[in-house]
Amino acid sequence: MKQANLYVFIVVIVFSLFDSAFAQKGIFFLEVGNRKVLDCKYEEAIMNFDKAIELNPQFTEAYFNRGCAYLELGYHGYAIGDFTKAIELDPADASAYINRGNAYFEMFDFKNAITDFTRAIDFQPDDADAYYNRGLCFESQKLYNAALSDYKNALTIDPDYSAAYTSISEIYARTNKYELAITNITRTILLNPSDADAYLLRANYYKEIKKYSSTLQDFSESIKHDPENVFAYIGRASLYNEQGLFAKAIEDLDLAISLNPDLQIAYCERGYSYFQLKQYEKSFADLNYYIDLNSKNPVAFKYRGLLNYNTGNFKEAIDDLKKAVYLSPTLSFELGEKIMQANEKFQLAAASKK
Repeated sequence: MKQANLYVFIVVIVFSLFDSAFAQKGIFFLEVGNRKVLDCKYEEAIMNFDKAIELNPQFTEAYFNRGCAYLELGYHGYAIGDFTKAIELDPADASAYINRGNAYFEMFDFKNAITDFTRAIDFQPDDADAYYNRGLCFESQKLYNAALSDYKNALTIDPDYSAAYTSISEIYARTNKYELAITNITRTILLNPSDADAYLLRANYYKEIKKYSSTLQDFSESIKHDPENVFAYIGRASLYNEQGLFAKAIEDLDLAISLNPDLQIAYCERGYSYFQLKQYEKSFADLNYYIDLNSKNPVAFKYRGLLNYNTGNFKEAIDDLKKAVYLSPTLSFELGEKIMQANEKFQLAAASKK
């Protein structure tokens, strides 16, 4: 799930830490809490904001900042309570609506989030974040036209809002408008030339329209800017497999697995690479491992079935190929004859043993 943009209200006040007047008003504890937030010590920050509120129950900034700290810790209910109090004390504070909307968004309560982002826009119509965050809510509800409108409004206010270009590109990709998706993600890349995720997205868009040279270049750029981007390695490996460059695919998949040994799809993809290179023992190891973890991928059963067929395990081949067809009935056109051949060979082998 994408992250809505958050307003963080940090007030830095210069004063003597021993000034009792400031302490009585809670400002001392607000300042200490703010410094704890800057150091990412959110629990300590909350303790100081608590003290500030005890001394001054009408301290809007303390409620707001405590709400921000709660959001950072994932305590969305507490955050909503604090932003609600801040709004009661200052009903025209657009930033409090945005942050409460963000908390609702994180809780998948898109209706209330949209209401808050809309209120923020009412009070502050030139706020690009409010439009962007509301766009995320619309996108999450598959209201793509409304989301596009909000993302474009954010860009009207801030033409360098790279996240809006990225979100627009993803909507166009979902609706199979890959050229428009590429145009928008390219703007993200122009604004942030080291954005590994943007290159990864564009690589996938290029792949959909079969521009494989550009696809390969973008996967490589993604890896260049983030050498631990496992999905870029897997994407490039998949392309290598499609091009028959199975050894290169295995190199990338080995790297992906070394970075994340729990990445299941990498084993399935590598099992296919080994199958094509006729390294059947290694192919069995990867496909067996993958299927043990994920028993609903028809492709894995298809290739393990073909692997069993090629190694003379016809009963196992029949079981796997039938399972592949069960999981994806369209595979019956491709695998039906192979199942019949496996059955014939199995019957012949059984008869020869009598």
